[in-house]
Amino acid sequence: MSSAHDIQTAHPASRPRDAMRLDDERYGVYPLTESDRAAFLAHLKSLDAHSRRLRFGIPVTDWHLERFVCEFDLTGTMGFFRWGELLGVVSVVAYRGVPRGELAISILPGLRGRGWGHELVRCALTSAYMQGLQHVDIQFLAENDAMRRVTLALPGERESSCGEMTVTVDLEAWMAEQCVSLIPASNVH
Repeated sequence: MSSAHDIQTAHPASRPRDAMRLDDERYGVYPLTESDRAAFLAHLKSLDAHSRRLRFGIPVTDWHLERFVCEFDLTGTMGFFRWGELLGVVSVVAYRGVPRGELAISILPGLRGRGWGHELVRCALTSAYMQGLQHVDIQFLAENDAMRRVTLALPGERESSCGEMTVTVDLEAWMAEQCVSLIPASNVH
């Protein structure tokens, strides 16, 4: 079975033709483009009512999802694909005028608990850091145990109010942790 550590970082269209074998179990995270908008909508519509509420914080209908996807700026949005099927989406939307953004994520229920949430958040935070953001807010319902687990190890401030949680990730501290984790233990004194 594949895990989040087998991830690729190129758009599916750029993969060599021989890499598109149906028996290949590799996965990949790629930036979403305009041509992925229909897949983005299909992904969100495939979420059950509970998953939609956890993703958006409120109950949403197909009509709401259609409006959302139609108006959504795909800048900073990445998809977790398996040979063309969009299985998860993460985005960091930058706030205007400040080096800060907000992260949102959705993964199909059958793929949860396999490390993909952690990997998508890692990809999104790395991208946000590279774009010059200093902080990223992650807001979620307090009942969302999966998001609580994903955010547990992230450096930053945590707030809880009225059944919602906000984790403000300090990207400088987070990136420093990522760099330290790349150093072999034998080289750390």
